[in-house]
Amino acid sequence: ATGIFEALDDVVTGVVITQSSSTRAIPADELGSIASQVFGADRITVIANPIEALAAAQEMLPNDFKAAVVVAGSISLVGDVLAAHQADVDMQADLDDDWQPEYEVQEIYQEEEDGSEDA
Repeated sequence: ATGIFEALDDVVTGVVITQSSSTRAIPADELGSIASQVFGADRITVIANPIEALAAAQEMLPNDFKAAVVVAGSISLVGDVLAAHQADVDMQADLDDDWQPEYEVQEIYQEEEDGSEDA
């Protein structure tokens, strides 16, 4: 965990610490203690529920310039967030055909040497 925190230290202004639903996940409070050693306690917020953590991170975004929420850590955490996003999209689509999510999930492609793109 310390390695990813150190990699993000210079590029984030605030950090919301959470945990995935995996039984192997490090508890959010424990991650928060590790994160505070890198970011300082004043830059972190600990919220165990990943969906609530995502909402809190979105609320922290400044309105006056472009900013983003970065979900980093385990693949199970990313899966939790994407599954919740899809459930939200599906539910809203059933209620309102014109509804659009408040945030975008963007795929990042990396160009390989042969020129093809893979996700």
